[in-house]
Amino acid sequence: MASLTVTENTTSQNTSDTPTSGVEDARILEVTPTQNYGSGSQLAVGNFGAGDLQHFLLRFDTSSIPNTDTISSANLYLRNSANGGAQDLAIYEQLQTWTESGVTWNTYDGTNSWNTAGSTGSGTDRGSSPILTQTVGSTTGVYVSFSIPVAYISKTGDTLLHVTFDGASRNGDYVVFDSSNATDGNRPELEVIHSAASPSFPPQLTTLGVG
Repeated sequence: MASLTVTENTTSQNTSDTPTSGVEDARILEVTPTQNYGSGSQLAVGNFGAGDLQHFLLRFDTSSIPNTDTISSANLYLRNSANGGAQDLAIYEQLQTWTESGVTWNTYDGTNSWNTAGSTGSGTDRGSSPILTQTVGSTTGVYVSFSIPVAYISKTGDTLLHVTFDGASRNGDYVVFDSSNATDGNRPELEVIHSAASPSFPPQLTTLGVG
């Protein structure tokens, strides 16, 4: 019999949020960030000072995924509240942990410094290269889906992501609603589809008597 476990907000986060349809023997974890860091009450990437860029950080608690399960897909959904134009975004694995109450441009917990300001240290603060890059359009108020490689989803703790610009396409700020937004349908969402491994049975020995 097919089994389905769903953990999600009370309001669908995106137009494709119909996990109960056509899912065989799968579990779906849908969570908003437990913590996020950006610009005020929203999250933004954009030009920030001389040669610097704004970034934002997301932390999702994905520890409820059984370690023995296989993750088949993961999608990050963001709903933008402002957009200066079509531009390229990059999503990195965030390596250095941080605290929402203490993180700043210069420190990850209010005391200790990033390896490079803005959490941009390659291979220290964040991964050495993006796990994906994607062009987002200029329409405001829509959900954008990012397919996160399953290797970057943690089964033992938090999944940490770092969002910024990619390349030279920087048309103003790209601003999205954060996890404190009053409307849960506006908040970022990570959807992870995973399933239990198929049971294995030891070989059976059958003895036949002859004569």
